[in-house]
Parts: sequence; C-alpha cells; structure tokens
Amino acid sequence: MRPLLRCALTLCLLPWMTSLAAPPTAARMLSGELQGAPWRLDVPADWNGDLVMLAHGYEPVGVPRTTPMAANDSTAALLDGEPISPLARAATLFDLSNGMAVRADPKEVAFPNLDLTAHLFGMPEGEWLGFDTSVSFGHQGLGLTSTVLHDARGPIGMLGQALTVRP
Repeated sequence: MRPLLRCALTLCLLPWMTSLAAPPTAARMLSGELQGAPWRLDVPADWNGDLVMLAHGYEPVGVPRTTPMAANDSTAALLDGEPISPLARAATLFDLSNGMAVRADPKEVAFPNLDLTAHLFGMPEGEWLGFDTSVSFGHQGLGLTSTVLHDARGPIGMLGQALTVRP
C-alpha cells in the first residue's frame, strides 16, 4: 500500500512541482554608471548564475564619454569579406587577464606584462569567455599572471604572463 500511495502522491504533485521551476529567460543587457564610469553586463539566455567578467578599455577620470560603448569590439572582421574565427576573436581578449585580479593599487605600482603565453587544449566555441585569474608578485620586481581560460563548456586552456613590477 505504501509504494502505491507514494506513487499516487508523486503523480498528483508532479505537475504542481514542475510549475514551480523557473521559466527560461531571454538574453538581456544591463548598463549603468558607477562612480562616473559606464558599465555594461551582458546576461546570456538561461544564465546559470556563474559570474564571468570582461574589463574592456580605460578612460581617464574627468574625460567625458562622447559616444556610447561599442557593443562588442572583438567581433569586427580583420579582413574585408573574411569572417573572424572563434580563436582569433578569443585571442583579442587574452591580454586582458593581467589587470583583472589586481594585486596592488595601479596608481602606486605598475605591473606591465613582458610576454603572454597561451596553451590551449580546446578551441574556443561561442562568444563567451571566462577568466579565472590570479596574480603573484615576487620580492625582486617580478610577477606572474596565471589564468585558466574557459568558454561556455568549461576550461579550454591556460594563459601566463610574466610581469615587471615597478613603483
């Protein structure tokens, strides 16, 4: 009797429980201004809640923006009539990893990268990239930025940048 009762309850409650599931969401774009700097957040359809950040560009304090931010600079074709490949699109963003995880105030310390090495074990797919980045500074004026690069499927490679750390 118990298994039969449990089955009947499950069948009765199943339509109600599935109606509680969140409906699919559409892609959307949020934007605003924070301390005088414009920001934009592109939320993909059916976002899983993971946060992926892309910092793109720099504008000095006090310089007004005369045009709106471009929708996506990394999708422009490099040659007329030739579509940009997913790898070329992704590679335009690799250098952003140095500066994503800031170890020191950029007003007090400069930490430009001397090189960039990319080791990919998967080709990027889609338009979304994620950067899981850490920065380390040594005692002799050298540092390292290390990044696990992701696309929507998961990790696809590593980026490494040697840094020179200067006051």
